[in-house]
Amino acid sequence: MNRFLTCLLFFFAIGTVFSQATDSTGWSKKKGGLMIGFNVTEGEASGIGAVYDWTAGFSIGFFYDMKTSKNGGIETGIIIDRYNSGYFFGFPSISAVDRFTYLSIPFYFQMQASKGFNLNTGPKLGILLSATSESDDVDLEFDVDDFVKGGLWQWGFGMEFNTRANIDIGLRYLIGLNDINDARDIIDSSYNLHTAILYVGFGF
Repeated sequence: MNRFLTCLLFFFAIGTVFSQATDSTGWSKKKGGLMIGFNVTEGEASGIGAVYDWTAGFSIGFFYDMKTSKNGGIETGIIIDRYNSGYFFGFPSISAVDRFTYLSIPFYFQMQASKGFNLNTGPKLGILLSATSESDDVDLEFDVDDFVKGGLWQWGFGMEFNTRANIDIGLRYLIGLNDINDARDIIDSSYNLHTAILYVGFGF
């Protein structure tokens, strides 16, 4: 909850500052396109003594924006997200990476702070396609699909610049809302994923 409230205050405060410097680009009533993004993910687990690092991944898919009022709208789409959660544990330290691939459906509420700039927030549902865990230290890789829940819920806070060339540039932070560990009988620990993404959208 503290992470959620901190992000809410941070993004809207920063968004208010940046909105003063935007140009006079308009906001179309409807727009779809291709989205390509670079993300970094940090796992958060309790009770297993692992230390998690921000680890790079990617996002790619299609988005659809629809204006619903003078200064508001919604954004949805279909996105393939690869979230990589790196960590190390034990002594001597062993490093490993959990790799999750999701088919994601976002539903963000948009608020136009000024022409060419909007703030957005809302839920994102990820449907698990695959999950693997690997470690170069011990030359080991195996599927962990059976140990991961099929759904990932995240809540996003973001800001987006809309250029005259119909290209959007955005930054979003996604807070993991649910525990994705589906093997509590084996590992009694919660596991959440938090992600930051920098993306470019090419409108059609």
